[in-house]
Amino acid sequence: MPFDLAIVLVEPHHPGNIGSVARAMKNFGFSDLRLVNSCELTEETFVLAHRSTEILNSAKHYSNFEEAISDCSLVFATSNKERSSTKSLLPQKAVEIAKEKGSQEKIAVVFGREDKGLLNSEIEKANYLVKIPMAEIYPAINLSQAVLLLAYEFFSSENEFVDLGKSPKFASFEMKNHLSLKANEIIDKIDFKPPKMEEKFKDSLAKTFARLPVTEKEAGIFQMLFTNILNEFEE
Repeated sequence: MPFDLAIVLVEPHHPGNIGSVARAMKNFGFSDLRLVNSCELTEETFVLAHRSTEILNSAKHYSNFEEAISDCSLVFATSNKERSSTKSLLPQKAVEIAKEKGSQEKIAVVFGREDKGLLNSEIEKANYLVKIPMAEIYPAINLSQAVLLLAYEFFSSENEFVDLGKSPKFASFEMKNHLSLKANEIIDKIDFKPPKMEEKFKDSLAKTFARLPVTEKEAGIFQMLFTNILNEFEE
């Protein structure tokens, strides 16, 4: 399997949906299931998983979204609605982007709550937003159906996958978040207060770091630079 892909479910409410998601994942060879503040897994969960119970048994549980994507360098959020702050991609375009990054990247595809999807604050932590096109007469699908469609897109591109072997490895969400925290320390040290946006500046900076396709090498350069700047204040 060329893609190292995790399926992340944020606060799923219905036990049966989780089982159906596990089955959809196994249909296309994926096994990394991550659950954020999930409902309890019940007998219905395992019945609907149908020969995919090993995915449920190995599923990772998290108390917050950031932890679930901390090791991922490429994060796709999903939504059935347009968001004014983020341009959405078709699933096929998301796969193209993943292929361009190379097979060594840890990828997360994130699905929201059954009733209200992902929050804007969660979408802003992703690199890209993916929207599955549907007929206007009824533009809504079940959680497991959405997972099935995205999993199929990634799986079906396997035969077209070309790994050049020299693709740079991209920084994980955790690494970029650490850079954001270091930048905030510098902002506090120099008492930087941008006019008209003082309260929102740090949030905007964090969102920028989260979205940037920064390589591990580039993140290391930023880390060294920020650390040296902070050391100057200590001397």
